[in-house]
Parts: sequence; structure tokens; C-alpha cells
Amino acid sequence: MVISVIEAASPRHSAASTAAPAPALRAAVLTTTGVPITSAHVAIESRQGGWRATLRRLDRPGQLASAYFVGRLRDVVLAFDDGRTARARIAGSRFVGGAERVFEVEGTEPIL
Repeated sequence: MVISVIEAASPRHSAASTAAPAPALRAAVLTTTGVPITSAHVAIESRQGGWRATLRRLDRPGQLASAYFVGRLRDVVLAFDDGRTARARIAGSRFVGGAERVFEVEGTEPIL
């Protein structure tokens, strides 16, 4: 489980419940028909029954934000630099550090 710095500092979380974030991989974010949207650093965390990832350092954050908020895009394909791919569903977006837009995605199939 990956938790935020604020949660890690909270006394209700023990040191045993915190885990280091997964190393970030680089991936292209594509529509399910293969149209490129952006590329991102992808931090993947395993979960029971699947995986979840945070997309950061997007090279075109406005493209993905517009597709998500205006175009209602939800399903995407992550094409990793190492050749693996996986389908995912966008679970939400937020700002971190006051300026960087990040997206959370839930895996809808294994990363192959």
C-alpha cells in the first residue's frame, strides 16, 4: 500500500503499514483505439485482485485533462517503454504540490 506523506506522519499509521512507492516507469497513454494522448511516469502499486497506478509528470497534461473532463474519456491503454501494455480506467485526477496534475488509474487487465 502506498500512502501519502501526511498519512505517514499521522500517529494512527504504524511504520509497518507504510511502504515505499514503486519505482516509476515511463509509458505512453493511449485511447483504446491506439491514439496517443500523452506520456507519463507511472507508479504502480499492487492491490488484491489487480493494480492501481498514479500518472505523474505528464508531457501534455492538458490533453489528458481535456479528454477526461470534456470528452468523458475513462478507458485508456498504457504502453510502457519496456514493451508491456495494459488497459486501465481513469479513476480521478488531482493536483499535487499545488501545480502538478496527476491521474489515478485502476488496472482493468494484467500488465503484459
